[in-house]
Amino acid sequence: MLLHGRSLKVSFAALVLAFAAGCSSEAGSGPGWHYTGSGGSSGGNGASGSSSGGSSSSGAASSGGGGGSSGGASSGGASSSGASSSGASSSGGASSSGAGSSGAGSSGGGTSTTITASTTWSDGTSLAGSVVIAAGATVTIAPGATVNVAANATITVQGTLTASSASPTHAKLTSAAWTGLVVDQGGTMTLDGVDLTGAATALQTNAGAVKAEYDDGTITAASTPFLVAAGTTLGTKHATVTGTKGASRISGSFVASFLDYDSNGNEGLVTLDPTATESIEDSKLHGSGPVADMVVSSQGKSIHVAYTDITSVHCGFHFDSIDAFDVSYTNVESNAYGFMLYGSGGAGTRSVTYSNVDQNQIAYDTQGSNGPITFDHDYVTGTTTAGTAVSATNAQKAAVTGTGPR
Repeated sequence: MLLHGRSLKVSFAALVLAFAAGCSSEAGSGPGWHYTGSGGSSGGNGASGSSSGGSSSSGAASSGGGGGSSGGASSGGASSSGASSSGASSSGGASSSGAGSSGAGSSGGGTSTTITASTTWSDGTSLAGSVVIAAGATVTIAPGATVNVAANATITVQGTLTASSASPTHAKLTSAAWTGLVVDQGGTMTLDGVDLTGAATALQTNAGAVKAEYDDGTITAASTPFLVAAGTTLGTKHATVTGTKGASRISGSFVASFLDYDSNGNEGLVTLDPTATESIEDSKLHGSGPVADMVVSSQGKSIHVAYTDITSVHCGFHFDSIDAFDVSYTNVESNAYGFMLYGSGGAGTRSVTYSNVDQNQIAYDTQGSNGPITFDHDYVTGTTTAGTAVSATNAQKAAVTGTGPR
């Protein structure tokens, strides 16, 4: 195993010491601090859930206040004088050569275009306001196409939105400040090779969404990169998240592989519902120094992390309430804390195996109520507070090999 940049990681030591008092320095006093970042996004996508007892993040709240609910389409309302695209005409008066649509007034006071027949968004398409892709309609983003989205606009998928543009040139949905993509009840989204720039809530699933898959794309400057409603699943492979402005909020199921996620000084991936599940493999999760936490469970059913690097954050893992977790073949390095284990129990395994918990000021700390937790065949350096919950077996004297992304 290559221990990435160890000589550089030592330079974080001074910063780490400043934060080693624990997450209480960020938002409260240790166990039970509350996740406060579930405010609405600037365009109006609602949060899919909020926590009554989770980890806190001052960075997750986005710039606006139009919070809605997880059950419906965007309520923040993008105003528009009519959408202009290759596939729809709106009630605001813009015409097109493609499929007709019925204009529906948006809740923000402008107009919204509803696409009722299948169409393709080609390069240069401009959306002058919010768009609803109706049930039965399919919108295809052409390979390499750049689609310009109006400020504050939302794309709501009740039918199908699809793209295959991973090579040679990614397609783009771009704006200085739009609301984002919402996969609504009955909707299917399969995007491969589409970059999302400037969206407040880049990808959101609402109750009843059929499928949401986002692969081989880059999400840039999102206040909420991923917002997953309870009872829904969002999957991603080979995606990059950069320049984030707040946390991702998971109340349903989030499945990621080969994800490169830069939390940029904000909370990372936060579960917020007792039924929430998270699976992350072959990924790189990192921040901008030992501030804010990466894998956080305010409430959750299970978290699985394998073959992953977690670096340069405050806590690699912060659990206030989680039933089960398993971490394996993972490097948790150069953070203030490797693990804050402040609440776990119920059915399921809680284990950390064949991993390197190295060059953190505190490897793991247990407080509050925890079920049995096993550390087995791990290389652990730094302070440990096992309490009565942690059992450490087969401790390794050198770094475990075969860890990190495959």
